[in-house]
This record gives sequence, C-alpha cells and structure tokens, in this order.
Amino acid sequence: MTGQRILTWVAHIVAIAVGVLFVKEGIQKLMGDANALAPFTDFSWPIWFAYTIGVIEVAGAALLIFPKTRIASAVLLAAVMIGAAATNIANGNADYIWLNITLFVALLFLVGQRQETLRNAPTG
Repeated sequence: MTGQRILTWVAHIVAIAVGVLFVKEGIQKLMGDANALAPFTDFSWPIWFAYTIGVIEVAGAALLIFPKTRIASAVLLAAVMIGAAATNIANGNADYIWLNITLFVALLFLVGQRQETLRNAPTG
C-alpha cells in the first residue's frame, strides 16, 4: 500500500469521525437541547442562529463523507469553527477553544489530502 493510499484511508476515517461529531452537535442544536443552545444565549446570539448553525453542521457533515463534496463541506465547517473559536476567545470561554482548533486542523487536513488526491489523479 502506497503512502497516498494510506493517507486516503486516514482521510476517510477522519472524515467519518469529524462528520459524526458535527452530526451529534448539529442534532443537539436542532432538537433544542439546553446545553447546546446555552452558548448562543450566553454570547447574546439570537436563538435562530443556533438552529442555522445546526443545519450547517448536519448538512456539512453529510457532505464531508463523500470525497467529491469534501472540500466544499470542509471549508464550510472550518468557517463555523473559526466563528466558534473567535466567539469563545472574545467571551473568555476557553473550555472549547482546543476542540474548535482540533476540528479546524482536521478539516484542513481533509482539504489538503483531497486536493492532493485530485492533483495526482490520472487525466484522461
């Protein structure tokens, strides 16, 4: 097995793991879970924004699983993580910043690996 094939399998595993986490978080928001909605009220964001983020998280996670849509969904979810990290930093809530950064790095890995796969794909 070549190094590129190993990275492809690792990317699939990372995409599934990150996707599952985003689905879980998104569904909690969409179901109105008090713990999932609390940060939005704590940071004075409107509650509709929590539901919007929930939809983005679930849709982005679903699209993250498929290699053809992986780059677009990873960029979308990375933007969500940038917003989450910035909000947590601005409000002095350090509890989740490392999770935001870890997910952001995982999403960057997925984008980079997919771009590399596309660059090395045979043309024809």
